[in-house]
Amino acid sequence: MQDNERAFRPGAGYQYSNTDYLVLGNVIRSATGASWADQVRNRILIPLHLEHTVIPGRGQAPVQVVPGYFDLDNDGDEEMVDDGTPWPALETSEGPAGAMISTVGDLLKFGDALFRGSLLRPGSLQAMVAEGPFHARTSNYGLGLEILRPDYRTTIWGHGGFLPGVRSVLWYVPSRDAVVVVLTNESRANPADLAELMMWPLASVGEPQ
Repeated sequence: MQDNERAFRPGAGYQYSNTDYLVLGNVIRSATGASWADQVRNRILIPLHLEHTVIPGRGQAPVQVVPGYFDLDNDGDEEMVDDGTPWPALETSEGPAGAMISTVGDLLKFGDALFRGSLLRPGSLQAMVAEGPFHARTSNYGLGLEILRPDYRTTIWGHGGFLPGVRSVLWYVPSRDAVVVVLTNESRANPADLAELMMWPLASVGEPQ
C-alpha cells in the first residue's frame, strides 16, 4: 500500500495509531493556543484534584516511579528498564499519546468523573462510546475509548496502556456502574486478564459497586 492510500473508507473501520493522538495534540494547540499538557492540567488534573498524576517534562515536581521490567534483549530474562530516574524518551516521544504518570487512586477518580458525568456533557460521553459497525462483536472503538465484551455479553468501556516495563488498563462496566483499574510493572503481565478476574463478580452481583 502506498503511503498516500487509505486503509479503508471513512466509517468502515479503524486502526489504532499513536500518531493520530500526536496530531490531536497539535489540533488542541491550534484551536486553543495552549499545549495539550496545559489543557489536560487545567481542565482535568487540577479540577479533579489528581495530585499524583504528572506530565513528565512539564515543570512538575519529579515523582517516585515503581521500577519496570522488560526483556530488552529477548533472552527470556527481564531487565529493570525504569528505576525512577528521568525518562527523556517518555517526555519527547509519547506526548499526548501517553506521556503521563499516575496512580490507581487518581485513575479511579478520573474514571469516576469521566463515566459518571462530572467531567463531560452527556452527549460527549455518548459520542465517545458510540460503536461503529465495522468490527467483531467482542471489540470496537469509539472516540478515544475501547469498547469490549470479553465474555461476549458484558460491555466494557475504557483503555489500556503500554510502555516498556509498564502496562495498564482502566475499565468501566456500565451494567454495574463499576470502575476497574489495574497497573503492572512487568511487561509480560496481562492487566486485561487481571481486570477480567475482577470484573466477573461485578457482572453477577445485584448491587452496583
